[in-house]
Amino acid sequence: MKLPALRRYALCFGTAALLAACGGSQPPIGAPGAMPQSQTSVVAAHAQRDGSWMLPEATSQDLLYVSGGNEVDVYAYPSGEQVGSLTNFHGTGYECADSAGDVFITTGSGSPSGVYEYAHGGSQPISFLSVPYSAAGCSVDPLSGNLAVVGIDSDSVYVFVGAQGSPVAYRDPDLRAWDVAYDDSGNLFAHGSYGNDQLALVELPKGGSEFQDITIESKLDTAYGAMLWDGKYIDIATETAAGPRRSVVNRLKVANGKATTIGKVWLARQETGYWPEFWIDSDMIIEPSTIGRIQKVFSWKYPGGKEMAKISDPNNYRLWGVTLSSMPSHARVQRKTLQ
Repeated sequence: MKLPALRRYALCFGTAALLAACGGSQPPIGAPGAMPQSQTSVVAAHAQRDGSWMLPEATSQDLLYVSGGNEVDVYAYPSGEQVGSLTNFHGTGYECADSAGDVFITTGSGSPSGVYEYAHGGSQPISFLSVPYSAAGCSVDPLSGNLAVVGIDSDSVYVFVGAQGSPVAYRDPDLRAWDVAYDDSGNLFAHGSYGNDQLALVELPKGGSEFQDITIESKLDTAYGAMLWDGKYIDIATETAAGPRRSVVNRLKVANGKATTIGKVWLARQETGYWPEFWIDSDMIIEPSTIGRIQKVFSWKYPGGKEMAKISDPNNYRLWGVTLSSMPSHARVQRKTLQ
């Protein structure tokens, strides 16, 4: 397939036959209701000014969304062929997706601060949810469809019931939150710092109204990094303390108010910018890397850490967020054999 002349991206595979598609396995959620008028005006303004595009066939493929700077590039997965670009954000942040394939992209370095929602393969936002201060990490509850978003300048986590309307704010007064993750049971985890660089972890149990502290039994020095539920463990990315920045994904078993490190995933030959997001499903992990002007998106075997493939993205600056969106007809992203 011929891509638009504006951008071409190279996909470079190691052992290509081993690369498998991946994506969150989550039950469907209810369709969102009508967009409030205040959100409609924000979405309309975005649509009028941007140069976003999406190939028609994108809606029938599994898609990888990669954010950096003020845009999000979209790739067919696992082929790595670019099928779209979403533009003119006021600084992109992290991303998350629900089981319907809708993608949520946080923005917070300018005005407005909040979350844009895009339908799978859509070129224009279908919703905007306002978040006070700068929006950072996000996660969708697989049971209720609730959307949790961190407002990093307010040290609060905002939960949008059904991913719409006005949020409920939850706050641990001592925690500077950074990212969030729902587990399969609807429990919400948030992590950040208690005023130093040592990582802190809290949990909002399903149906609860207050965060509960979780004791991390082994010290994790980096307070900032992405977090995901991998189906069994809470995974938090930290960075090596010396030399080039290298991502280390810490696999934590949480039970009875304690988090125990049961393993670490060292991503082979990875050098990162500051705190990129990662995405995990089954036996694959995906994470962007930005060193200087070199932008790539890598995938590795999970939890082994062996490099499997990379997408070069020289035209997007400072890659930051990543999420995988499955076709709405898929119960999960189906495995494919690369041609």
